[in-house]
Amino acid sequence: MSMNTWKVSEDMGMLVVDSGSTKADWIYTDGQEQLHFISPGINPSTGAGLNQQFSEGLQSCISRAKSIYFYAAGAFPHSETKVYSLLAGLIRPNTSLEVQSDMMAAARACAGDRPAIIGILGTGSNSCVYDGVEIINQIPSLGYLLSDEGSGNHIGKELIRAYFYGEMAREDHQLFEEIFQVNRAIVIENLYAKDAVSAYLASFTPFLHKCSTSLKTNILFRVFGEFINTRIVKYPDFRMFDLYFAGSVAHAFEAELRACLLQEGIQIAGIITKPIEKLVLYHKSREENAYKD
Repeated sequence: MSMNTWKVSEDMGMLVVDSGSTKADWIYTDGQEQLHFISPGINPSTGAGLNQQFSEGLQSCISRAKSIYFYAAGAFPHSETKVYSLLAGLIRPNTSLEVQSDMMAAARACAGDRPAIIGILGTGSNSCVYDGVEIINQIPSLGYLLSDEGSGNHIGKELIRAYFYGEMAREDHQLFEEIFQVNRAIVIENLYAKDAVSAYLASFTPFLHKCSTSLKTNILFRVFGEFINTRIVKYPDFRMFDLYFAGSVAHAFEAELRACLLQEGIQIAGIITKPIEKLVLYHKSREENAYKD
């Protein structure tokens, strides 16, 4: 049976969730219809979003799902209990629940069953070596303060530094000032007195689409260079693997990312912006095969 004719009974709906700390994508499909929902983000590690109330439509899909595949930033082995508690009262007793990290989401969406090195470049960043089934090697992330090389968070830091340190050309400095209207007090307040610091820093990233080519190139090659040196070339035999990327920064600045990697003789096998659609296909294929068996 091909994926185009994949059919299941009413009680075999599948729900795939891809959640960051600020936003979660939910896709429900029963093989005939597909529904997409967006909710506030859920992070099992920090507890963010674990007390939220879902819309009636999403509640209905959760209760209809026979299998739920939940991917989240901050998902660890103990996270399944937290996610189950979030869905308590909606999830049926016989519903299967699998909870995985956003890194596994990117690996499955990008490479499927093929071994590869996977990079995430979005608000934050990460990478791993994936053998087609499991993540077999991963340089640990130390969070947005010490890690996130090459990310929107990192780009925002570089732009703010360049602005306040007087390292921008006059035209770029004036444009930055007009768009963001920031001063030191505003920046310090957002960095040290408010939540969602990483998202705040990443909010400056679109400036690279408006500034001079010189500033854009200098910053991107610097931050991508740090990512490559920290999270790609340190893996043993990294040249033996295909390299894939997921994330909004990788997609938005694909040309610069490819050029930076080519300096190391590395090519990119593929880039996706968001894993959710590919994850639906990944799990639909496996449920189809299980249904045939």
